Amino acid sequence: CPPRNLSNAEALLRWTVSQRPPRSLWGLELGNELNSCLNGKAGAKAQADDFAALAALVDEVWSGPAAAQRPVLIGPDTHSAAEYQPSGLDWFDTFIDRSLAVGDHVQGFTFHM
Repeated sequence: CPPRNLSNAEALLRWTVSQRPPRSLWGLELGNELNSCLNGKAGAKAQADDFAALAALVDEVWSGPAAAQRPVLIGPDTHSAAEYQPSGLDWFDTFIDRSLAVGDHVQGFTFHM
């Protein structure tokens, strides 16, 4: 699980701050059903680390006067089966534990139902 390359996200976010009206983004979500491919504890930790990297990027891009308009981070938007399977619950626990350890950057928790 290598760190996510955020270069495209960075370009999009910098363009958004420079070209769009204030508060044009309410929130950002990272990934979709990644517990299906980034499964296990390593995948959950990698996803939490990716959220921390995105949070650092958001803090950098929305600095100075723009900081008040900073979007929130929501996720991890897991596959629906994860809520009902022991391995899915372990994935959640690992993601949450790692998220808290690297800075608690996720403001909203999402999953598919």
